[in-house]
Amino acid sequence: MLLTTNLMRAFNLQHRVGVDLERPSPRWSSTPVDGPAKGISIASHWDGMLDNYYRLMGWDRLTGEIRADSTGAIRFNLVLCRYVR
Repeated sequence: MLLTTNLMRAFNLQHRVGVDLERPSPRWSSTPVDGPAKGISIASHWDGMLDNYYRLMGWDRLTGEIRADSTGAIRFNLVLCRYVR
C-alpha cells in the first residue's frame, strides 16, 4: 500500500496538486449539528493530523515530496528504475 500511495503522491505533484491543496472542503470540515460528533470540528486539528501523516509516510511537509531517506522512497525508486525507461 505504501508504494501505491507514493505513486499517487508523485502523480499529484507532477500535476501540481501540492500541499496547499490538501484541505477538506468547508462543508466536509464544518462542525456537525447532530449525531455522535455534534459540535466537534476537525478544522482545528487538521494541520496536526496532516503533519503526523506526512511524517509517517516519509514525505516532506513543506513540499510534499517523498524524502530520500524514507523506506517508501527506496521502493518507489526501484519501481521507477524497472518500469520507466
